[in-house]
Amino acid sequence: MPLYREFKLGNASVAVWKITETAEKLLSLLPTEYVTGAAMLRGGQRRTEWLAVRILLERMCGADARIVYDEAGKPLLIGAAGYIGVSHTKGYALLAYSTVNPLGVDMERVDRDVSTAARRFLNESHLNTVPDSWRATYMLASWCACEALFKLVGDVGGTYKENVIVKPFRPETQGTMDVSIKGISPTLDCDFEAMYVNDGELFILLIEAK
Repeated sequence: MPLYREFKLGNASVAVWKITETAEKLLSLLPTEYVTGAAMLRGGQRRTEWLAVRILLERMCGADARIVYDEAGKPLLIGAAGYIGVSHTKGYALLAYSTVNPLGVDMERVDRDVSTAARRFLNESHLNTVPDSWRATYMLASWCACEALFKLVGDVGGTYKENVIVKPFRPETQGTMDVSIKGISPTLDCDFEAMYVNDGELFILLIEAK
């Protein structure tokens, strides 16, 4: 059972599964009720990611916990108290769980190149303040922040480039970064502290609602 790692980010418990098994092996670790759900998924990678998340769910939230989805496709926890976030990238699946606050989480491999997409979600004036040696990590962290914000709040009121601000930061193996949204609601607190971990293989970022 290749549990890659478990750790805390803020009030959330985070677990990552390194997927080395076949779908059949993962299914053997779960109740038989998951057979139908897994069979409905096209593609071997998507199926193994789905199953790995359910293994993490049982480990973290108990045998009665289940994941359902709202109209926007956001995962919701039933059968246990609290909030969850789900992410996956090639070869890995992640589940974050908090009994305190809703959350948004994203995980990417650190070798993913998002430079081409960066012009769609990053303001160039912010990017130009970042030293070249940090730029790739800053772009990846900003991508993860946008993904995590979308999972947490949904509509950010416009494009990421226009409405999401990721303040430059010095990348470490673990730390925080300031993220804000402008323009979605005058009554909503739009300033967030994103927490991240970079272990050299994966970059994981989590944002909790206040």
